[in-house]
Amino acid sequence: QQQQQLQQQEKKKRKTTNNITNMKKTEQIFIDLPYFNKTTEQLGKKLIKIASSIRPQLQVQPIPRAPPSVSTYFTVKDAIPTQLQSNVVYKINCLECPASYIGKTVRQIERRTHEHGKPLTINNNNQDQSTTTGSQHTSDRPKRTTKPIERYGIDSNSHYQEQPKQQPNVQPNTSKSALGKHTNEQQHQIDWDTIKILDKDTNDYRLKI
Repeated sequence: QQQQQLQQQEKKKRKTTNNITNMKKTEQIFIDLPYFNKTTEQLGKKLIKIASSIRPQLQVQPIPRAPPSVSTYFTVKDAIPTQLQSNVVYKINCLECPASYIGKTVRQIERRTHEHGKPLTINNNNQDQSTTTGSQHTSDRPKRTTKPIERYGIDSNSHYQEQPKQQPNVQPNTSKSALGKHTNEQQHQIDWDTIKILDKDTNDYRLKI
C-alpha cells in the first residue's frame, strides 16, 4: 500500500511538471514588424532564433504589418471651430478676476453662451462697404482751388469744447445662470472669445460625471 501511494504521488508530480512545462512553452510574444518584402521575413526568423537560444520556453511570433500611410500624419478634415462644437465640457474665464465657470452642453457652445448672456454681435460688413465706396468717390474728386480755411483759437466759453470720453459700462445680463449673476453683481466682463474645451463625449451622462 505504501508503494502504491508513493507511485501515485510520483505520477501527480510528473503531471504537474508536465503542465508547467507546457504552460511555459505556450508563452508567446507578438512583435509588430514593418513589412518590407524579404527583409521583414529574414528579420523575423533571426528574432525567433535569438529568442529560442536565450529562452527556449518562449515562443516569438513576428507579425508583418504595412507601414502607416502618409494621411495618418496630416489632418485632412478642417478643424471645427470652438463655438460650433457640441457634446462638450467647457470652461469660461472672467476678464477681471480669477473666477471661472465650468459647464457641459449637448448643443453648440455658441447657443449655450448666448443663454448665459453673451451679447449678440452685429455684422457691420455693409457699413464697411459703404464707407470704402464713399472714400473711393471722394478720392476721385478734383482738388480744391480755394484757399485753405484759417483756424483760430476756440473760445473757452463756446459749446465746441471737447468733452471727456465716457467709459463703457458693462451691459446688464438678464441670464439667471452663474455667469449672469457674476456679471450683474460684480460688474465684470466675461471672456467669451477664449472658451476652453475640457472634455468631449456623445453620452450626456458621462458629460455630467
